[in-house]
Amino acid sequence: MNTPEEIMDRIAAWPNPTSFLVHFSSVPAALEAVKKLSFVDSSRGLALPEGIECGVFKSTTGAIVIIGGKLSNQVRNEVFNLFQKYGEIKSIALPPGVPPMQIQSQKVESKGLEEGGIKSVTMPPSSPPAELKPQVIEGKKEEQAQPITPKWYLTQSDYRHVRQVVVTLPPESKIPPRVDNLVSSFTMTEAKWAVESLFLTGDTPEVRGPFVFAKASGVVEMLIGYPVSVAFAFYRLNYGGIFQLFVQVDSPKVRAKVGYPYLAEHSRWPDEENDCHLVEALIGRDKLEVCFVSPGENGPCTGFFGLRVDLPEVVTNTLKKEWAELLTYHKNISNRNYQESLNQYNRENPISGTPVLPKEIIIPFKKKKWWEFWKTF
Repeated sequence: MNTPEEIMDRIAAWPNPTSFLVHFSSVPAALEAVKKLSFVDSSRGLALPEGIECGVFKSTTGAIVIIGGKLSNQVRNEVFNLFQKYGEIKSIALPPGVPPMQIQSQKVESKGLEEGGIKSVTMPPSSPPAELKPQVIEGKKEEQAQPITPKWYLTQSDYRHVRQVVVTLPPESKIPPRVDNLVSSFTMTEAKWAVESLFLTGDTPEVRGPFVFAKASGVVEMLIGYPVSVAFAFYRLNYGGIFQLFVQVDSPKVRAKVGYPYLAEHSRWPDEENDCHLVEALIGRDKLEVCFVSPGENGPCTGFFGLRVDLPEVVTNTLKKEWAELLTYHKNISNRNYQESLNQYNRENPISGTPVLPKEIIIPFKKKKWWEFWKTF
């Protein structure tokens, strides 16, 4: 069974891909709309031609269709017009040079379709190219008047098997948002709070990034004016190493509304070539930029504001050293398993507390036995 992320990855792997993310009232309504596409062969289980990927997924508010790939202008227009009529298009990613498509808000047509019990339906995938490429989104170049150097620290927890480099972006590092609307993964689009690091289209790191995008639905404006902590976490777990990226903002306004600070995270697995490429590019930059997005007038991930700081050489060198050591640790484990590593991480980082470590770790005092004192002489 394919996941939404796998569908998005296969779409992004095609050169100059197009992708649509569309909401429907139910899974049957979504399937009925997909069957109306002229290139879908419903007699063979909704088979698709080569170069087109599609998945139907049950969501908390109905169903989501993800469709895209190497689409011709004719196919792209057919998908757009049909889904405009029968569904609600949440986001569109278009190849460079293709004129934008104007999404119109209108009532979804679902006459004669009943709610079904199907949790997930995916179409037979076509054969993707051998080389997977990161998805790219068109960004904006914004200048900052005065370079700002952040505070930072290196810390570790033996119990949690982690070393962290924590960088704090001050409120005065605020800049305009990097994007008008971020077109990204299914998780980023549907989640309330989420974080991702992504490349944008461009020829230089200043335009291409990667940049950190943090989604903060319902609280994004409450984060303005408060320091933002970005933790680069290097976990040495029993079944492998995991790189985690955390974005945390301890805003009193957010605490008053939801009872806890804003916190979002995402992980990268060193066995994945694309993950390694992105982490190395992120920690190799001399700037760190975070763009906060939330549902708004431009889409489900409308850009609201950003923060950018200059990273001193000692910070980038520390990040590179920690990453290199994590890779060495990871490669020395023969039975590597991503899911088992995540399970261990979740056990050692309970949801009731923050995984971002403080500057100083207080180790509980443990009384020694009398023979332990003797051993120290």
